[in-house]
Amino acid sequence: MTVKAAPTGRRAAGLAVVCSLLISGCTALVVGGAGSRSSYPAPAGESQQSADQRISAAVRAQLAADRSLSGATISVSTLDGVVTLQGEVADYSARSQAETLVAGISGVRGIHNRLQVAGRL
Repeated sequence: MTVKAAPTGRRAAGLAVVCSLLISGCTALVVGGAGSRSSYPAPAGESQQSADQRISAAVRAQLAADRSLSGATISVSTLDGVVTLQGEVADYSARSQAETLVAGISGVRGIHNRLQVAGRL
């Protein structure tokens, strides 16, 4: 078994920088994550809460207008531009359609699709 010495000089400095960047990036994901208020600033002149309310209203309107989702029970919540869909839909096609509609709405930064297919709970 051979043991290699720790890198020195430029290589060590480069490795230290890379490790530092990776660690700081992971820290932001663990500490801040998508729920952090500073992660996704609202558009100029609009508070994050107002932006989230606007997004939720737009999502509800799109879902209500889509015939393939008639009869579906879907609740919508938005936090920092990330939309969460919960409830029940008739089939996997409707579940996918709901997500597609949400993705096309301005200001949506992510989607948590927690919709359940009826009879598959």
